[in-house]
This record gives sequence, C-alpha cells and structure tokens, in this order.
Amino acid sequence: SELFYLSDFDLNITIDDEVSQISFEDFSANVDLTARRIFLGSEIRDLDFQLNMNQGLADIKLNLLYQDFLTYITQGKIDLTSNKVSITLDDILTKYNQFDLRNSEKIIFNYSNDEFQISSFSLEHNNGTIDLNGNYSFSDYSEFILSIKNLDGKDLSVNVFGLPPDQTPDSDINLQLDYSGTPENPFISIDFALDSVQAEKVFLGFVKSKLDYKNKLLTADVNFFKTKSEINNPWLGLNGTLPIDLSLSSQQRLPKNEQLDLNFFANNFDLRFAGSIIPGITKLNGTLEGDIKLTGTYNDMNTNGQLQIKYGSFTAQANNLNYLLETGIVVKNDELTIASFSLSNNKETKGGGKIIASGKINLDNFKPKKIDISASGDLKLLNENSRAVNPNLYGDIAIRTGENMRFIMNELQNSL
Repeated sequence: SELFYLSDFDLNITIDDEVSQISFEDFSANVDLTARRIFLGSEIRDLDFQLNMNQGLADIKLNLLYQDFLTYITQGKIDLTSNKVSITLDDILTKYNQFDLRNSEKIIFNYSNDEFQISSFSLEHNNGTIDLNGNYSFSDYSEFILSIKNLDGKDLSVNVFGLPPDQTPDSDINLQLDYSGTPENPFISIDFALDSVQAEKVFLGFVKSKLDYKNKLLTADVNFFKTKSEINNPWLGLNGTLPIDLSLSSQQRLPKNEQLDLNFFANNFDLRFAGSIIPGITKLNGTLEGDIKLTGTYNDMNTNGQLQIKYGSFTAQANNLNYLLETGIVVKNDELTIASFSLSNNKETKGGGKIIASGKINLDNFKPKKIDISASGDLKLLNENSRAVNPNLYGDIAIRTGENMRFIMNELQNSL
C-alpha cells in the first residue's frame, strides 16, 4: 500500500451561482489551499494556492517547495470569457537548488483548439535569458522559436546536473531552436554554442554546433575549436546523419533498417575539458587524437577507426596519487584492439612503477563478448599522500604482476 501524509492541511472552497454550460459569466469561486507538508509518493512543502474567480476572470497565486530542491512561485490571471483560455503571469520564479529563473516581463499565452499561442515568454538568470514565442498545435501547422543567450554553463552544470564545481569548466551557453511543420512532419533547426570555455582560469576554446531534422533524418555537425581563428580546423568533432522519427505518433523512434553515418574525430584535443565528465579523477591532462566512423544500421552497425591518448596524466581521488597514461586503441567492426597501454606513477612518487598492457576485446552490440588481455609491471596504490583524502589510508602499497599476466574471457572460460 502507498503512504499518503498531510500536515497542517487547510482547504476552503466557496462557490456562488451555477456553472453555465456555455460560459463562466455567472460563475464565481474562491479556493484557498495551504499545507505545511504533503507526501503522495513525493514531497511538497509550504504549499500556498489561491484562486479567486468572478465572471470568468480569475486571479491565481501558487507557492511551493518540491522535494527540498525545487521552489516555484507564481501569480497572475486566467481569462475564460472567450473561446480560448488566456493566461497572464505577472511574476514567476523557479529555483532548482541554487539555479533560479525569473520572468523579466509578463508571460502571456493562450490555449484553444489543440493549439498553444505564446505571445510573451522571457526568463532571466543573472545575465542570461531564455525567450520563447510562436505557436504549437497538436493537430496542425506550428512555428516557434526558442532562444537561449549567455546562460552560465557552470552554474547550470553544478546546480542542475550536480557536477562538482572544482571540475566543471566555465562557459556561456547560447542556443536557438527553430521549429516548423506539423506534429507528423516537423522541421527542426538548432544552433548551439558554448563560448569562452575555461577550466582553472585556462582558456580551452569554444563549441559550435548545428543540428537539422527533416524527413526523419537528423544531420549533426558538432565541433570544438581551440580559437576562433581556427574555425576551419576543429580539434574535436562529431558529424554525420542519424535516422530518427520525431513525429508525434511515431511507433519506432529509431528505424532499424535505415542507414546511419557518423564520424567522431579528435585533433590534439585538450583533455582538461573532459575532466568533469570522468568520475573519480581530478587534474586530467593530455591530448586525444584519432577518429572513429560508424556506418550501417542500428541492427548491423560497423565501427572503424583508432584513438590515442598522449601525455596523459590524472590524480585518482580515491588515493590522491598522480598517474601518467598513454594508450592507443584500434576499432574494426566488432573487434577492439589495445595496441598500447601504459599506466605509471609520476616521477615524484617514491618507489613508483609502470604497468603495460595489450590485447583484444570482441564486442557484441558494444558489450564485451570475448577478452584476451596481457599485462605486466607494478604500480604504487598508496603512500603518505593518500592520508590527505582518507586518514584511515596509510602505508606503502603496490601491486605487481607476474612476468606476463593474462586475462581471458569467452564462452568456455573466465580466467586470470
């Protein structure tokens, strides 16, 4: 059985006259609802809802705290005197953790005959803005534009997506989405940019991307540039085409037999930008080179290419030790070859070592099916620096392989 909980719940409703079958002209009502806490599978606190309606015009007010991380405050008017529902919000505040959005002008929209008409919609966060205008119909032609300008990327990543502040790059987010067409045949164009990406006060570059969707095909061109003067020479990118059905009544979002063609490439890409993406490590450095190409269908995908990490280094959060990393992999269809792999303690680690490895991994739908990897060497796992992250960790601990340690996994065995 489900648990329901109400605390300091108070509801008052007053209704005068009868509701007309064709209009609200002779209808008036007052609703006053407050509650300190409501639990209905999820928790709502400090709820305050007021509605005062008279002759088809209503004043509304709503305040609440959802799950201790989302605050929502709004007040405005609803007009039911015509054949459409018109809503005007004088004030609106949405706050997710410490990331807030509030209106800079009145938000005005209406709904009629399966269609939303947005006349005015603008939200602000610090120096960033979100604007939306146009119409969306569930049954007919629609056209609207969503524009995001100068939104704080680090603030968004930390407070909305929960990324660590010390590992999240600074950036400004800019986006424009143009939508037109019908629910069954939409046309979508997205221009997206991350400007002035910085980590630890070091300028890393900027992202510029273009996505177009029409005729059940998504065309992508996403690039990371070191400087604006190198706009024709991106150091990281993803481009190609991807079949996808975004129609409202789609029965198969990813058509199984349609051809896809994607290409990922890296040209001396600075790995500091990816430091916040990989959990458990800090101070990521190095460069990424290579390219991977995906072709075929969702049911029969071919993967070909190679990637290489050069001059890599990172600090493991678990033991506070710095490691050096270099590796090269080759992918051909369902086989991943580890051509080279070297993981070593840095020169400052007393008694440090190095582990080298090579081998092959056979994949089945991107999951390991067969593994044959050989490794040898030794590596320091703990020393006096480790106590800085955990006082219970102390001493010198290292691992050492035999002359040639080998790990094999297949249908017949799983051995080390």
